[in-house]
Amino acid sequence: KEGGGAPRLSLLDVVRGHKQDRPIELLPPEVLQSDAFKLNALNSNETAAAKQKKMDMEDIVVGYKALDGWKNEAEGWNGYNPFIELITPENAEKLGVPTYFQIINKSMSLDEIKRKYKEKEYLACAQPYAEFKRDVELIVSNAKEFNIEGDPVYGFAKEIEKIFKKSEKERKKRRNL
Repeated sequence: KEGGGAPRLSLLDVVRGHKQDRPIELLPPEVLQSDAFKLNALNSNETAAAKQKKMDMEDIVVGYKALDGWKNEAEGWNGYNPFIELITPENAEKLGVPTYFQIINKSMSLDEIKRKYKEKEYLACAQPYAEFKRDVELIVSNAKEFNIEGDPVYGFAKEIEKIFKKSEKERKKRRNL
């Protein structure tokens, strides 16, 4: 202590902890307790979270566009794309898959992904892009689990997987991940 004030701490003291094992306060208590300090800290955290969600939502749009372009090409298969419409217990028989829910627990479709985006369900998630990715992966895993290798639907699932992996690589480059 020089001049009777609080001891000056080096960065090394801060990293190791105060030599007398007392709590270290880098800012005076009156500043740490002030409403302005708390509000500023809260706003900076919200801003970082908001930026992250915005980037995630942009990534979802890019990923969905890649899948949507494929979706239109795939409709050439007997005029039908099996991943557009959500399979439900009510429509499974009409869609020609009456045993679907004996094998698959949770259905997912490109239209369901689109609906979740438009209705801002992804935005409500803590990690929007991770949720979107899980939904795409669910489409692929459901198709591979329900259909046998060599079936056109199984092949389409592999195509979606390939397109999505390419989109993931581009996302990682864009985001420097």
